[in-house]
This record gives sequence, C-alpha cells and structure tokens, in this order.
Amino acid sequence: MEMDRLATQRSMNKWAARAIPVILFGISGYASYVVVERVCVRFFLRPPPDLGLVSQPPTMIGILVAFFILMVLWIVPYVRIIQVIITDPGLVPRKEAVSLPSANSTNDAKNGSRTASRIQSHDVNRALEGTGHPYAPDGVLDRRAILEGEVPPPPGLEKFYEKNIFVCDYTGLPIWCIECRNWKPDRTHHSSELGRCVRRMDHYCPWVGGIVSETNMKFFVQFLVYAALCTGFIMSLLAYVVSVQRRSLPEIDPHVIVVLAIASLFFFFTAGLGGSTIHLALLNLTTVDNLGRGNHIYFLAVRIDEDAQNFGASPSNANGGQGGSAHYTQVTYPFQRLSIRGQDANNRENVESGAHAFAILRTPSGDNPFYISRLRNMQELMGYTILDWLLPFKYSPLCDHSSPESDFVMGPLVEQLKHDAGLSDRRSRSRHRKKRRRRRRDPNEDSIV
Repeated sequence: MEMDRLATQRSMNKWAARAIPVILFGISGYASYVVVERVCVRFFLRPPPDLGLVSQPPTMIGILVAFFILMVLWIVPYVRIIQVIITDPGLVPRKEAVSLPSANSTNDAKNGSRTASRIQSHDVNRALEGTGHPYAPDGVLDRRAILEGEVPPPPGLEKFYEKNIFVCDYTGLPIWCIECRNWKPDRTHHSSELGRCVRRMDHYCPWVGGIVSETNMKFFVQFLVYAALCTGFIMSLLAYVVSVQRRSLPEIDPHVIVVLAIASLFFFFTAGLGGSTIHLALLNLTTVDNLGRGNHIYFLAVRIDEDAQNFGASPSNANGGQGGSAHYTQVTYPFQRLSIRGQDANNRENVESGAHAFAILRTPSGDNPFYISRLRNMQELMGYTILDWLLPFKYSPLCDHSSPESDFVMGPLVEQLKHDAGLSDRRSRSRHRKKRRRRRRDPNEDSIV
C-alpha cells in the first residue's frame, strides 16, 4: 500500500513537473500580449478619446524596454533551473549504492535494476543467513559488527575519511540511507518524490519541474528575485492603467484586470518565497535543515592531527579500547578486520601506517556547523563577484567538493569544538580561518563588497 502511494505521488509530481512550466510560459505569453498591445499600444500610443490623454511614444518605449528586460531576467534562470534538473540534479550516483544479497541475484543481474528489496522478507533472511553481511533485511547497518571488524563496511567509506571533517552518526560512521543503501555525503537528504538521495536538497518544487538542490539553488534564488521584480512592475503598471480607465471609461479592459490579478498573485508568492529563501541562505540553511533545527544535533568526525596531544586531547576509542579521561570518542579508519588483527606485528604495522584517527565531536543543540557569516554564507551560495550574483551561468561555489578539508566550508563553531576537545589552540583557529578564505576565493576576483 505504501509503495502504491509513493508510486502514485511520484507519477503526479512527474506530470505536474511537465505541465506547470508550460502553463507558466503560456501565462507569460498572455501577459506580454496585454502589456504590449492593450496597454502600450492602445493606452499610451493610441489612447481612446474619452481618456483625454495624448500619445506618449517615449513612455511606451520605456515601458517596453523595462518589461522585456525583466522578462528575460527571470526566464533565463528559470530555463537554467530546468536544464540543470534534467542534466545534473545533484543526485548521489546509484553506482555507489549497495544492494542486499538476493536468492534471485542471477535474475537481478540480468534485469539490471532489481534489488533484494523487491523479494520477500523470508528470501532476504535466507540470503543473509551465514554470510556475515552487515545489513538487516530493512537496510539498517549492524554498526557494532562494522566497528569491531567482524564484517566489512559497505564500499565508499574512503571518500569520507580522505577528508579532514565529515558529518557522521554517534558511532563515527557516515550517515547511512536505508532506502538507497548508500552512504550519504554531508548535507545530503533522501527525496521521497524521487526515491533518491540528493546533495544539499532544499525541497521538491513543481513550479520548476523538480528538485531544488545545490546544483540549482543559486539559479532558484535569482529566478525568485527577478520574477518578483517583473511581476511587481507589471502589477504597478496595470494598477495605474486600471485607475485611469476607471475614472474615464464606462468599463475597464477585462484583459488588464485578469493579468493584474495574476501578476499580483505571483508577485506576493515569489516575493514571499524569495524572502524566506534568502533568509535561510543568510543562515546557510536549506528548507530541510530548517525543519526542527532548534533541536537538531550534528556529530562531526574530525581528523586528529599528530600534535593534538600537545593541546591536552585525551580520547576514548570507539573501535580500539579506552584512552584517558575522555574529551571525545575516537574512531580509526580504515577499520581493521579480525583476520588482520591476528597477523604478526609487521603486517599490522603496515596496515596501521595508513590509518586515520578521527574525533567524534557533538554540536550543541540547534547550532549550525556550516554557519560562517551572513555575507560569507551568501557568497558560498551565489559566488564571489557581482556578475556571479546577477547572472545564472556559473554553478554555485557550494558545488565544489574538492577540498581535502570537508565537503562544505565549516564555520567557527567547528574550530571552537576542536579547541574545547583539546584538538587545537586559538592560534591554529585563526590560521585555519585565513586558509579557508584563501582556498575558497580566487585571488584574482574581488569580493562582492
């Protein structure tokens, strides 16, 4: 029943995503006809004698120029959003997903897309029996078995512990999606509408035909701002025309009334949504992040530097025994299998030489580790130049996950947590902030202010 409901919902979203952009362009065409023909030509260029107005060609030209500039300004980012949704919506690749072993695995391989989630639960249990596989039939990880080296973790962990900081759960493992059976990169959420994990997902928007995520969030903000300016201009212009016609004519042009109502509706909608979206962007939050953020707690896996002990750090290991008085819990990547632990000292030393120790730090309830400053938050979303803010061509800096530090720029809260845990001193905090600013900003580009 639940699967049927989701399938129905996804089908409706699919058709709405196709229909609404067509409707919006149809409304835009109708509004253009009204502004050009029934306002500029019949009101300003050749006004009816009853209005007592003279022809105003300069006014008409000015209105037409402003109108079409504003139309282009919102249409271009809107088309850009649709193009990105089709080509690069920010989905976590399926090739990284882990399928449960299935008694029908041969048929599944032939079909290419079927997984063990579609077989009966007793078949899954039989498939898992005696294999030591780290998954339960519902896709939940056996974290204890993974941490203790009894079973191998799902593939893809190296993409996390190659970074210095990543978001994790309380055990130190990255966040796991039980629906996709996949590790979730930082700030990734599962979309029930798409049935996929989406990087920095904001919300599913039928008005743009799909998911708003890190790859198109910048263009979505530009679209809302320009659409509010365009509809506000149309609303003001038509309100003036209606007021003049109402005083001098027996009846008001019904086409003007219709477009005035539509423009007013879209103005308040886009202005309200744009205001709330910009407010969240200033806080470096998405709509999903904002849900229950007052009680939300992040766990962060922070790489322990070699000189961390010099600052008084004292760990307790999540997968290797207890340290002194615990300032933090420690986890070490990659995990040692039991077979490796039983090898001779030389082999163990070779394995441990590539180990990475991470401290598991917990943020205070409601604090956002990604908050930098209001200006820096907007620059991370919109870019570092005026043209980046105004034009919908370049991707947002948020899409760049190449830094060895973390997927996203971390705010001062993280350095404070490291200092409190004895992993850094205040001088290293200052050096870290300067280093992150240099990394994110092109030295040849000026700041937005």
